[in-house]
Amino acid sequence: MAHAYLFSGPRGVGKTTVARLLAKAVNCDEREKALKEETLELPLEPCNGCPACLEISEGRHPDVLEIDGASNRGIADIRDLRDQVLYAPARGRSKIYVIDEVHMLTSEAFNALLKTLEEPPPRVLFVFATTESQKIPATISSRCQEFEFRRLPVSLIAEQLGHIAKAEEVAISPQAIHLLARSAEGSLRDAQGLFDQVVAYVGDRTSKGSREAAAPLEEAEVADLLGLVGRSALRQVVERVISQDAKGLLEFVQEVFMAGQDVKQLCLALMNYFRDLLVALVAEDSAQLVDLTPEEAKELKGLAQNMGQEKLQRCFHLLMETEREIRYAASPQVILEMALLKMASLRPLVPVADILAKVRSIEASLGLSAPESPAKDNNLEKRTENPPPPNSPNVEPPKMAEPPPSALFGSSGAPLQPVGAHQTEVHQKEGLWGKLMKEVEVVKKPLAGYLHNAQLVHADAGEVVIEVPDGRNSYEYTMVVEHKRSLEVAVRKVLGERVRVRVQPGVPPEPQGGQAAEPPPPKDTRSVEAETEILRDAEEIFGASSE
Repeated sequence: MAHAYLFSGPRGVGKTTVARLLAKAVNCDEREKALKEETLELPLEPCNGCPACLEISEGRHPDVLEIDGASNRGIADIRDLRDQVLYAPARGRSKIYVIDEVHMLTSEAFNALLKTLEEPPPRVLFVFATTESQKIPATISSRCQEFEFRRLPVSLIAEQLGHIAKAEEVAISPQAIHLLARSAEGSLRDAQGLFDQVVAYVGDRTSKGSREAAAPLEEAEVADLLGLVGRSALRQVVERVISQDAKGLLEFVQEVFMAGQDVKQLCLALMNYFRDLLVALVAEDSAQLVDLTPEEAKELKGLAQNMGQEKLQRCFHLLMETEREIRYAASPQVILEMALLKMASLRPLVPVADILAKVRSIEASLGLSAPESPAKDNNLEKRTENPPPPNSPNVEPPKMAEPPPSALFGSSGAPLQPVGAHQTEVHQKEGLWGKLMKEVEVVKKPLAGYLHNAQLVHADAGEVVIEVPDGRNSYEYTMVVEHKRSLEVAVRKVLGERVRVRVQPGVPPEPQGGQAAEPPPPKDTRSVEAETEILRDAEEIFGASSE
């Protein structure tokens, strides 16, 4: 036996029950008697009939102490426990401490418990139970034997509820028992609590003490009592979706809403039901995956085949979006109604290959054929296959494409004179620049004064480049966002289209008339003297020379 065990898992799966069974197995009087007599055939399970086992079952054994970790979570409680551990067992073989919800202990309490776990006294056993094992410090869990408890299958929960119903002589149908088992979500304690609630509501349905057999509780009655949605009601929703019964779907939502049931829970139940339909359709043996009886699984598969996998998936995704919208909706009932109506009006999707095949058949019936390439010109191919000789008298010279209006930079509408290419470019730029300067004066007259010495460097349908000399801070003035926007407006009015305007700095123009350029302003003697003094101080500080 280990000195400490850690049982972790969901609620209601038997962690505390197994801890009590372990305590019975350790302190059972029959096992203790067999050990003293050195019997080879030692019983593996407690007898559950000796005084020790009965006291542990009733919670009054002096050596088996159950502590609630949520209520006794402080360091003072753990210190008291640490002091009590030193005493020997009163009657049994070992003293057993069962701490439930151990993850609720504080960090100080865990630290106080750590020393006891490292060097436990003889004949002391710790059993920790928790639903959140990730909150247990590694220093504690590493000194325990950890066992992970799983959720109970629906079939086992339904079987146990059936035994309880038979023992208590409660008349209830197997479908209602399966509804209770599925609603418990793997927790046997939750399933027993729901069953007790049903029996409390309909206590007169038991056959105990009555001569006539009572009518069994059906699934619809149990669902109505507990506020659940039975699978029969969900099956009716699917049938109405298949038959496109919009009125029936609206009536169903209205009944659920007026009965006080949560619309969100209804949406989640529909999601789970459509998931079961998909599993029943795609899986060969789906009885274990959907936790249904063979008859229910067969019925589920028939519904799934009527809808088809594609429509089932579309309905499932639609329900997912609806559940997300219901969380924040002011009227969840309307959201669910619209979703069900949309599910009923879904049409089957046609594959793209079928659509293309149908288009080709229509083209063939009309005598149409798609061209091999949209950019291919048959007439151009005919002209280029056998080109005529260049000196043929019947061949007309090719006509040049007319330039766009934005490329004609002349100041008048007359065509440009046949001069050299460079001179033509100069004339074009001068004509465009003149128009541009006039437009700038109209848009923003001060800007025209700063562009007096500017020149047009490049202009085409995509970009206009203007070089502005840096004299009188003309370049900085032009690059102001407001002034550059005015220049772009003037360019757009002249060219008739929006182009990119780029301004670059240039060299100030030299004075005309052969005059010599003005010499640069003399350097301030005061700044020179200041620099010399700084260098002299640096030489004295660092012991260096500037030469």
